Amino acid sequence: MTDVYTFTVPGVPKVKERPRVLKNGRTYTPKSTALYEALIAEKYAGPVFTGPVRLDVVFEAERTVIRLIPLKGEDKPKLRGDIDNYLKALQDGLVKAGALDDNQIVQVRARKR
Repeated sequence: MTDVYTFTVPGVPKVKERPRVLKNGRTYTPKSTALYEALIAEKYAGPVFTGPVRLDVVFEAERTVIRLIPLKGEDKPKLRGDIDNYLKALQDGLVKAGALDDNQIVQVRARKR
C-alpha cells in the first residue's frame, strides 16, 4: 500500500502509564491510558495496513499530529512525558482500532512541541 493516511487526535497527548497491580495480584491499565487509547481508536477511520509501516507523529500541547538529530536553539517542549511513552499509547490505540499490528512499524519519526 502506498497511500498515506493522516489523522488528528484532539486534546493533550497522554503517556502510556505503567500497569497497576492490585493486592490480589491482578493487573490493570490505568483509566486515563485506557481512555486515551480508546480515543485514538475512535478517531482512526483509515485502512488496515498489511506490510511494513513508517509512523510519523508530532505530539503538540493541544493535539497529536517523529529521527535522532542534535537540535540547537530549540525551546524546551511544554509536554513533560517521555516521547516513547507517548508513542506506546499511540501504537496501542492504533492496534485497538484494527489499523495494524504494532510489529509492522519498522520506522518511527516523532516530535513533541
